[in-house]
Amino acid sequence: MIKAKVTTRGRITIPELLRKKYRLNQGRLVNFEETEIGILIIPLVTKREIKKNRGFLNTNGKLLKALMKEKIIN
Repeated sequence: MIKAKVTTRGRITIPELLRKKYRLNQGRLVNFEETEIGILIIPLVTKREIKKNRGFLNTNGKLLKALMKEKIIN
C-alpha cells in the first residue's frame, strides 16, 4: 500500500510510480468520485488522446462518440 500525507492546505503528492503509471502529468485534469470504500481519482482524457486511438477497435466511430460525450475535456 502506498501512503501520502495531506498538507494543511488539503494537498496530496501522488507518488511518482502512480503518476507515471496513470500518466498524471502536470496540467492533467482528474475527477474525484466518492464510493462506499473511499475516493476514486479518475484521470480525464482529452479529445486529442481519444482521436489518437481512433479506429483500433473497429467500431466505426460509435465508441469514439460515446467516449467524447462522456469523458471529454477541451
